[in-house]
Order: sequence, then C-alpha cells, then structure tokens
Amino acid sequence: MDGIAIAAAIREMRPTVINGLIKQIAQTDADGFVLYIYAGIEQRLLLIPRQARIHLTRHSLPHPTAPSPFCMLLRKYLRHGRIIDMMHEGYERVVRFVITRKIGSDIFTYQLVGELLGNNGNLILLRDGEIIDALYHRLAGKRPIAPGKCYLPLPAQVKIEPNRLTSKEIEKIIDSGDPTRTLAARVAGIDKRTAHYIITAGNREGESTFAIFQRILSQVDSPAPFYYPTDTRASFFPLIKKEEGEKTVTFAAALDREYAAQEKTAQEEDHNAKLTSLFTAELKRYRRATEKVERWVAEAMQADLLRRRADVIMANLHQLKRGSTHAIIVDPYSGKEREIKLDPKVQPVDYAQRLYLRARKLQRGITTARRRLDDLKQKIVLLKAGLARLRAGDWPSDEAVSLAEERRQRPRRGHNRERRETAPRVYNIAGFIVRVGKSAVQNDRLIRQAAPDDLWFHARGLPGSHVIISRGDKRDIPDAVIKAAARLAARHSQAQQTGKVEVSYTKVKYLRKPKGAPPGLVILSQEDTLIVELSNPACTS
Repeated sequence: MDGIAIAAAIREMRPTVINGLIKQIAQTDADGFVLYIYAGIEQRLLLIPRQARIHLTRHSLPHPTAPSPFCMLLRKYLRHGRIIDMMHEGYERVVRFVITRKIGSDIFTYQLVGELLGNNGNLILLRDGEIIDALYHRLAGKRPIAPGKCYLPLPAQVKIEPNRLTSKEIEKIIDSGDPTRTLAARVAGIDKRTAHYIITAGNREGESTFAIFQRILSQVDSPAPFYYPTDTRASFFPLIKKEEGEKTVTFAAALDREYAAQEKTAQEEDHNAKLTSLFTAELKRYRRATEKVERWVAEAMQADLLRRRADVIMANLHQLKRGSTHAIIVDPYSGKEREIKLDPKVQPVDYAQRLYLRARKLQRGITTARRRLDDLKQKIVLLKAGLARLRAGDWPSDEAVSLAEERRQRPRRGHNRERRETAPRVYNIAGFIVRVGKSAVQNDRLIRQAAPDDLWFHARGLPGSHVIISRGDKRDIPDAVIKAAARLAARHSQAQQTGKVEVSYTKVKYLRKPKGAPPGLVILSQEDTLIVELSNPACTS
C-alpha cells in the first residue's frame, strides 16, 4: 500500500475503530499483528509494517503457539485500552494510534506508531514520547530505536503534497525521460504502481493525466473500491480494465481479498520450494541407490567365474600353501596353467569355500536385485516428471508427491516405539455424534471425513480444536446441541478458563483449505457466531 491507499483505508476505518476497546492482540507471523477491537461490533485490525499493510480483516488468522516478547509487551500495555485517535499525517506511510488505559484511578496514554515502510517497516510503542520498545531494534535513517530513547519521527521527504500538485508540474513530469519514476519520486504518497497507472491511463482513455490524478485523489475520502483477481490487486478507485474488477462494499474488503490471495500464493510458493528441494534430494538418493545396485548386479554376473576359481583352487590344494598371495596352477577346465589370486591370511581350502559361498549368494540375489533395479528406475522417472512439473509451475502427481515424502514420514532411527495418534474425543449429545480434534493434523482429518452439511465449530481468533457435529440423516440440529458443541470448542481452545469466548460455526461445505496451508488452517466463506460464557453453561447468539 502506498501513502494514498493507506490514507483511504484509515479514513474508511476511523468511524468503526475510534473509541473501540482493544480486547486482544495477536501476532500472525514475525511481522504481522491483529488488534481485536470492540466498538459495538468486533473488528479485527491487521497491521503488517513490512508489507506496508493496514486494514480491517474478517479472516481468522493463525497465531503462533508462543507469542513473541514484543506481542506480550503490547498486551501488557494496550490490552483493555481504548483507541481515542488514529492519525495519519499527510500522505506518509506512518500511522499513530493514541490509546488510553485506565488502571485503578489512573489513566495512562500510549502511542502505537506503525511505520509502514515495507522492508524497513517497524512498530514502536511510546509513552510521553519515549520508546517503551519496538518490534525491530535498528538504526533507521540514523535514528536510535531502543527502549528509553526519545522517539524521533522519520525525516520529512522533500516531495510535493498530492493536493498541491498543479497541471503544469504534471506536464513537466510527463515530459521527463521516465515519467512513472519521476512522478513516484516527486509526489508524496504515490508508489511506482500507482504512478504507472496515472501516466498510462491518460494515454488510453484520452483524459488528461492531471484530471485522472485529481479524480483518484478525490476518492481517498469517498472510495469506489474494486478487487482485481487477475492482478491480485485491491484499489480504492476503478482502474481502466473495469470489466476485470469486482466491486466490493468497502476498501477493507478489497484489501482483505488481496491479502488472502497473496498469502495463499506465498504459502504455495514456499510449499513448492520445499517440495522442489525434497524432490531434488530424493532424486539424488534414488540415483545413488541405483548405481549401488547396478554395481552389485555387475558383480553377480561374475558368479560363475568365482565358482570356477574355487574349483581350480580345490583341484590344486596339494601344491598350495597358506601365506601365498597368488599361485600358478593348472586349470582343470582348460588344461592350461593360469595365475590364481589367494588370500594369505587363510588356508586355501577356506578361501575356496568363501568363493563358493559368495557365488551362491550372488546367484540367489540377482533376480531380486534386477527387480529392485527396475523399481528404482521407475521411481526415478516418476520423480523426474514431478520435478519437471514443479519447475514448470504445475502440480506433480499425487503418486510422485507420496514417493518424495515417503522417507520423511518414516519413523526416525532409534525410535523403537512409533507415536500413535489417539482418536478424537467423541461425545453423544442428544443423539448427535460430536467429535473434537486433538491436533492440527487431526483437525484436518475431521474436516475431510465430515459430510458437507455437518456443522463445524472453532473458537474465533484463538488456537484450538475443531469440533464437528455429524448431522447423519437428521435435517435439523437442536439449538441445545449447537450450544453444547460451541462450548466444547471454547473449552478446548487457548481461551481463559472463565469469561466470554466467541465461537465461529458454519457448515463444512463453507470451509476451504488453501493449497499448501499448514495443518489446521481453513478459510470460511460464511459463518455464524455464538458467545460462550465458560463460567456459565448458557450461551447466547
């Protein structure tokens, strides 16, 4: 998001966020945070400094099992605090949240500064202008970012404010050698992607570049949001290719779809990279195994020669002595003299018996070895085809993936007892079977085994078990059963043991498992919610 997109997002969310109470703070990954805000309705504010991203989200994002120290610090100071202001100065990519928190009779005021600068982004917690702590400790633009230091704002950029840009200045920019780069460099709040659109739109629509720029700027306060699936792009104004876009109710909804698509792509790319590495390693291993078996087969083809050498030794034992490394003796098959290699450490008769034994083993194993060699070569072909599909951007066959992951799924050497996963918890509630998962992998399995119209439950915004009510041949599930299942989902989550817990529930057919997503992660296309009071068995919608 560039400066004007951040301005549009903030102006849209201000009415629903200001005076909101921060109920919880969660960390989605190393850089992302979600603020659960209640202001009449629950809102989830997604803040990712190093992606220059800030908007409301409806997604239930995964949280690390153990929150980072900075996340725990934010909870300590800001949880149960109230957002009294959200400031975005000009069109810079810096956002300030002013949060007050009452402890006893005292009221403390904090500022949470989001520097949404992409790779140099940061999140900084302040009190009275002093840094309490920051997500990243580093010198950014020679600024000290460390606890106890005074916070120094980012140096002001020498750029033209968008609302002060004139048509003459636009004409100068167009006449420059690289208007896209020049527009992004000279005008605040504009990145190269927006600049490219402004410059090219005038050429394609016949409208002046200045008029297009003014129209875009006017929509910061009154967005006309669109999401463009082909480009995975959210915009608060319609682009030239309007027919390819999908209009959304809010800019936040468009940004949310953009984020989900980008996360899905990133997860798929990460999964594909790991799978490519796994395919490459397994291919090398199977090639080494093939070379080893080929050497064994080549040696097995010499079994007759070993047996013949043993016969020659046995026929000439009378003239052979221990300690000799070789001897020239008569070959009973040809009647000619030949040189025979011996083992000086053993008696010639024992050496001959060893040769006979080796020849028998080779003869017995050659059929199995050839079968093994054919199997290895088939697996190499399968892995090569899978690797080629991965590198071409396609998905390999399930057979190839299973083969690549087969070794990784075997129990480690030295572990005599395999870990056996226990069955899910099963309850019979008023004749309905309710299953509660015990692990992320088991949660996924419950969803795969469920019928499309079965009901799924999960504590909203919290790590925990998936709960499934099997509908069976019954059309309606009583409210009492639904409330009991919601209570199970709340109880088997990381919610506090007392208090209110919000539980999402929906039909299994409205769940989607993103390709390459970690175990336990699903996306809901629609949901209902229940509020469960853990200290009281009653729950209300």
